[in-house]
Amino acid sequence: MTVKEYKAGEIIIAEGTYGTQTFLIREGRVMICKETGGTRRIPIAVLTDGEVFGEMYLFDDTGFRTASVVAQTAVTVEIIPKEEMDQYLATTPPIVVSMIKTLSARLAQTSQENSILKYRSHGFLKRLLGKFL
Repeated sequence: MTVKEYKAGEIIIAEGTYGTQTFLIREGRVMICKETGGTRRIPIAVLTDGEVFGEMYLFDDTGFRTASVVAQTAVTVEIIPKEEMDQYLATTPPIVVSMIKTLSARLAQTSQENSILKYRSHGFLKRLLGKFL
């Protein structure tokens, strides 16, 4: 395992890139978010010490990242390479891996739909409030 540090505001994972690593937060806080195509990001979750991120690529047939991860504070992470994660999965019963894949796909779809709704409602509210400001 490799240990790496990130500064607040640094992108740790960029949405749409190919996944090859999983991350364990030793210290700090990160934001999981969807990109909007502009400079805005739609927050999905905030993770902190002891939590894992970047694992969903293992269960997605494409292997691509479904969200970005940005350091909110200084962050120290342990980086677990795909090969090591594959070894863990090889010892997991196939039915459990299948269930994880299904849950992962459902979570990715729900996150995508939720992000679209948040983005649309934000634009609507901004236009509405703009009339009164």
